Amino acid sequence: MDNTGDPIGHPDLCGALGAPTIGRHTTIQRAIAQAHRGVGQCQVVLEPPPATGQWNRVVGLDVPPHLLPAADLGAAPITVPLTRPDIFIRTPETSEFYDLMVASVACRSARALPLDTLAAKARAKLLKYRHFGRSFKPLVWSAGGLMDRDSYRDIQLRVGPMAAAWMDKRIALALLRFRARARA
Repeated sequence: MDNTGDPIGHPDLCGALGAPTIGRHTTIQRAIAQAHRGVGQCQVVLEPPPATGQWNRVVGLDVPPHLLPAADLGAAPITVPLTRPDIFIRTPETSEFYDLMVASVACRSARALPLDTLAAKARAKLLKYRHFGRSFKPLVWSAGGLMDRDSYRDIQLRVGPMAAAWMDKRIALALLRFRARARA
């Protein structure tokens, strides 16, 4: 584990997945961030730190009340897992956290329908990041390009039709390249 102030060793964890997986994941992250460049008063942070004392400095928000320790001395403090979403997007109207996943719909845990598999993966992400409340939204794609569209549709509407089309093409190309390399 590295000692660069990363408490969960995220680089080590992603490094264990292999370079192609990291490249695909990073390409999708960057495509979403670049699509937001034209949106006025929008701040995008890739891989924001866990909700600790670093919160105010990097994200620029106060720690949400449900993440603070209990105020009275008799109550036990609320423990928050050190989970870190992939993307934080703040606009004047909303502050949202996103975690993306490219899932296999042919794995052992797959459901009968691919969209059901993606929905199950999205629910698992919601459980993992439940301490973020309604401000967390999962982004789940299959390696073939299917997606659980609810959260992604919000992003497409926010960035506008031109940026959304560009972002869609970048993500589709990243998924296609990964599939082509995996079969080679």
